Amino acid sequence: MIVYPVEWHEGNLQYHLHELEDGRFFLYELWRSQEHFDRHNATPLLRAFMDNLPEHIERAPRPTSAR
Repeated sequence: MIVYPVEWHEGNLQYHLHELEDGRFFLYELWRSQEHFDRHNATPLLRAFMDNLPEHIERAPRPTSAR
């Protein structure tokens, strides 16, 4: 599972993955700064996950930021 390794990334404050009743997933993540978030998104672990994601989903995720 991707959640466990991400919890140890520098700047991670919260990272929660929830499965909703209808089978969809909701990911909530909170990072100390945009720089930490960008570094996280550039890691090989996350890049590999995102590259393979389209094979496992019906439609593209809808990212939302609370900036």
